[in-house]
Amino acid sequence: FDEKLKELYEKAMTADKWQATSAVHDRVAYWTAGVLAYFDAAGRTIGHVFAMSDMPAEFSDEALHLVRVVARWVEANHERAQAEDELRRMNEDLEDRIAQRTRELQSANNGLESARQLLIDAIESISEGFVLWDAGDRLLLCNSHYREMYETLADVLVPGTPFAVVAEAAAIRQHPIAEQDRESWIAQR
Repeated sequence: FDEKLKELYEKAMTADKWQATSAVHDRVAYWTAGVLAYFDAAGRTIGHVFAMSDMPAEFSDEALHLVRVVARWVEANHERAQAEDELRRMNEDLEDRIAQRTRELQSANNGLESARQLLIDAIESISEGFVLWDAGDRLLLCNSHYREMYETLADVLVPGTPFAVVAEAAAIRQHPIAEQDRESWIAQR
């Protein structure tokens, strides 16, 4: 490019063009005389329109209008490109954050599963029956000794079963309670 500019400059000087302008003595001024720069709202250069001739000339109103239209188009494309870059960066950041959070959750789940297995191993090592109910009176877990003690209730001794269902099954299968006495027996449990 610089060689082409030098060639145009020398051609213009040889033909005695651009007389009485700073372009006669300076290639940079020659270049600058034919260039209009366009800036974004922050003042950064976003593009140039280069109209070089071997003769100095004023831009006509039509030419300036065309240059302004081109400049608006360049600016709009520049802003779109900036927005796309920002969206790409935000997307990458979000993906990184999601990946980090996923790793954290996986680590927490692994820790929870380890703690759960430790609890199960501990209650299985107890020689007595052990059962654990949640705050809503649903079965959370029981050990094998408890299941052995209440083997007739195996189908209801599963996590999530309400205590009332287990007690009613026990009143019928494990401790045969007369039907008229079952409700009070279950309530006492």
